[in-house]
Amino acid sequence: MTEDRSVKLTPVPGSPILGNLSLDEQITWFDDSLQRWTFNPALRLLQTENPDVDFAVLTILNSIPEMLAKYQGFEKSYTDKASGLTAYLYRKGIEYIFPDRDHNVFTDKEMITDLMYGQLRSGIAHSTFTGGRILISRDYENLSSILFDGAFGRRGNGLPKTLPLFLSVNVPEWYKQTKERVDDYINDLRDFDDLAKDELRQNFSERLTRGN
Repeated sequence: MTEDRSVKLTPVPGSPILGNLSLDEQITWFDDSLQRWTFNPALRLLQTENPDVDFAVLTILNSIPEMLAKYQGFEKSYTDKASGLTAYLYRKGIEYIFPDRDHNVFTDKEMITDLMYGQLRSGIAHSTFTGGRILISRDYENLSSILFDGAFGRRGNGLPKTLPLFLSVNVPEWYKQTKERVDDYINDLRDFDDLAKDELRQNFSERLTRGN
């Protein structure tokens, strides 16, 4: 008997097999893959109710903002040469995932670039650690809170702008809202009756078949 040495390859963005699928099938593959490889593993960690898993969950979710911005076609509107394309895409993704400025106090362009992109996203992506001004904590209700150096109190309007700012991240809330907004995006893709979303679907399919 001959041993079967064939390898079953799992399609990823850019694979020819995805280009041969219908748009509805592409959306289904995208949705199923995100649930299986990203959100389900992150949820299993959070279900342990052990805050020590929060960093790992944040690492799993780290690429979601840029990914969403790419699939929504924001590369086509990139003009902010000062921040660089990657930083621009990250900011657009964060603004989509966390649109509520009252509950998500970091949705300020400068804060996203300096703290979230520089200290959080890039720290995890390039050194496996966040920067020194990132605090992963469940002690603050907001998805994220801006804190000032020293007492870690909430920043008041009277504080000098020169004080170093820290960013606290509530990971369970971060996961919850990221999951909800990704689901919103996929539902928009599936809303074929809304012709206004045709460009959204076109950008999605172009990016999926082009790959990373």
